[in-house]
Amino acid sequence: MKMFTSPLKLILTVALSGSFIYAQCPLPEKIVKSTSSRKSNYRVSTQSKSGALKPGGTYEMSFVARSGFDYKISSDALNDEVSIISFEIFEMVTRKNEKNQYKRMKHVISKTDGKEPVEFATDKTRKIMIKVTLEALPTDDPQCMAVLIEHKKSTKIGLE
Repeated sequence: MKMFTSPLKLILTVALSGSFIYAQCPLPEKIVKSTSSRKSNYRVSTQSKSGALKPGGTYEMSFVARSGFDYKISSDALNDEVSIISFEIFEMVTRKNEKNQYKRMKHVISKTDGKEPVEFATDKTRKIMIKVTLEALPTDDPQCMAVLIEHKKSTKIGLE
């Protein structure tokens, strides 16, 4: 039995089914309301993510924080009944221990419960991890969650 009569139909079917899966949750900037004013110059990063997460579940993502930028990271759920979202921002660093051995360790930049944004600046490019946990709810239905990453050029102070 021949399902697809032309390559075009196959491409359209794959593209449409793929966009249906992706389109289940809105874009991060539609879920997380930015607290940045126009004067602050923050812009939404394309590294922001949204997706479905079960209550009590955890989602971990990474992004590249570039040198010379300030970052604001916020997380929220589409459902207004979800009030507590904890998120942890960290990076993996290599440190020497007492035995002169190198070991990869988790360096926590910020850990917070709630929907308050976390702001930080970086003077070097580094890979940052974000771990988001959704509170347990009476329902087991997946909730649309988002991590909104905003960035702007750091203000230079002092002599160069």
